[in-house]
Amino acid sequence: MSPSGTRSRPSAEIHCLTLGHRWGTAAMAASESGIRALSLLGGQKSLDHILQARLGPRLKTISARSGNPHLERVRSWLDALLNQGRYHALSVPLDRLPGTPFQESVWRAVSGIPRGEVKIYADIARMIGSPRASRAVGAANAANPIPPIIPCHRLVGADGGLKGYAGGTAMKRWLLDIEQP
Repeated sequence: MSPSGTRSRPSAEIHCLTLGHRWGTAAMAASESGIRALSLLGGQKSLDHILQARLGPRLKTISARSGNPHLERVRSWLDALLNQGRYHALSVPLDRLPGTPFQESVWRAVSGIPRGEVKIYADIARMIGSPRASRAVGAANAANPIPPIIPCHRLVGADGGLKGYAGGTAMKRWLLDIEQP
């Protein structure tokens, strides 16, 4: 399950980069295998917390250095997206994302929402064969470890209103607006 279609074995060494943007500081983490996590706000401190919570004692190293090609590609993509308002598709391998089978099915379905379109939580629930699980879809969406790579900002409430987003509703509106063809 990934934007590039590759699912790899987790790596113990994690490299991190940060990027300042109009809403704060994003931080991203990757192994040699692919992207592991992304925090849109809160920078390195937030990312460290996320990684420790998800990986715990398995996490051997967090190295704040560049040179990881996956991180460099994501940082460039995020810069274009969040600072320059330019959207383009991103294909990047993912390291094993920590999620339940249900969460992974939601993330796959959300990844399939085309640029410039939105869906409601009930749409995703139906797509994954759990039509009564709209709230669970919302919870899985909130646990997305790599927004906006998995474009969870493309989910809106049943009334069309913007609901919660890791980067805040202003960022969500911004992303939806710049993705319009």
